[in-house]
Amino acid sequence: MLVNEVVANEVRLPDPVEGVVQKVTRYGQVKAVVIHPNDFDMIETLIDAYRAHPPDELEISDRELRIHAATDAPETADEYDYAGLAAALDR
Repeated sequence: MLVNEVVANEVRLPDPVEGVVQKVTRYGQVKAVVIHPNDFDMIETLIDAYRAHPPDELEISDRELRIHAATDAPETADEYDYAGLAAALDR
């Protein structure tokens, strides 16, 4: 989306424009944003769709969890647990 910055001292809520986000800043920090209601609806729809059906790429399999647990060692460990990793891969 296109973003326009608006200095807080100059704000009287601008008319929202579809496809444009108005960032309201004060002292260099974002204090608010103004977006068109249609854009807000689209964002809500995307969030709802993502929550209902998260991408498979973000799911972690049981095997991946076992491998992670087998390789999880404290930073002070002198040696890597190759046997634990091999055992996790064999399951």
